[in-house]
Amino acid sequence: MSGDALLRHCQSLRDDPAFRRWDSPDYIPLSAVAAPPGLPWDAVLGQIDDAPPPEDAVSALRHALARDDGRLIAALGPPFCGQTSVMRRLAWLLAETPARAAPIFVPLARYAAQPAGGRRLARVIAESAGVYAPDLAAAVDGLLARAAPEARGQADLSGERLVFILDGLDEVQRQLRDDLARELLELSEDQRLAAHRFVISCRREALPPAIAGRARLLLLQYLSGREVLRYVRSRRGSPAQANARFGQIIDARLLDMAALPPLLAAILQRLEGDRNSPLGRSQI
Repeated sequence: MSGDALLRHCQSLRDDPAFRRWDSPDYIPLSAVAAPPGLPWDAVLGQIDDAPPPEDAVSALRHALARDDGRLIAALGPPFCGQTSVMRRLAWLLAETPARAAPIFVPLARYAAQPAGGRRLARVIAESAGVYAPDLAAAVDGLLARAAPEARGQADLSGERLVFILDGLDEVQRQLRDDLARELLELSEDQRLAAHRFVISCRREALPPAIAGRARLLLLQYLSGREVLRYVRSRRGSPAQANARFGQIIDARLLDMAALPPLLAAILQRLEGDRNSPLGRSQI
C-alpha cells in the first residue's frame, strides 16, 4: 500500500501546475556554493581561494542528498533569489523516480496554524503528505512519531526513502523558529529515520544558529551577468534576438535588477511582449 500511495502522491505532484511549471522556461536556474564546515559564509560568498566553485543549485542539492552525511541540508539565499522555485523544481525532479527518493513538499507557512505542542512540525509534514494521497498522511505521521509499522495507518513506509522539503522557514514567526529548529534536529538526527532526508530553505539571516551548526549549507546566489545572458539565450527566438534583448537590459541599466529571477522574468515579459513600450526601472 505504501508504494501505491507514494506513486499516486508523486504522479499528482508532477501533474500539479504549481510544480510542473518549473520544468518549463519559467524556471531560471540558480547557482549555489557549498559552505565547507567552519568557513564563514561571507568568505564563501566572496569566492576566496578555499571556497568551492558554484554549481547549479538543484544539482548541488541532489549531490548533497546523495551523501551519507546529507540527512539535513539548508538551502540559504538572499531575498527574492528564487528559493521556492528551486525547492519546487527539486521536488518535481525527485517525484519522477520515487523508488529512489520520494519528495514531500512542505510549505512552512502552515506551521503556525498547527496546534501548539511538541510535534508541531511533524503534523505539518504529515498534513502536506496527504495533499495528493490522503492515506499517506497517517503513514508519514506514524513514521515521524517512530511508531511501529502496524500503528502507522494503512500505508507502511518501511523500505521507502523520503525527502522532506521544508520550504520557507523565514515565513514562520520569529518566536516559533527555535521550536521548529529543535524538532527538526531531533527528527534529522534520529537513527530510526536515517534513511530519510530533510531539506530546509530560508533567507540566510533567518536560519537559527542551532541548524546552521549541524546542517550542510548551500548558499544560493543572485544571477551573474553571464547567467542572465545564458538564460535569455535559452528562451524562444533567435540568438540575434536574445543578444538584442540582453543589450536592451544593459542599455537600460537593469542588469542589477535582472540578477533577481522574479525581476528578470518581468523584464523579459516586457521585452518579449510590446517591443515599443519603454524599458526602465520605473516600468519593472
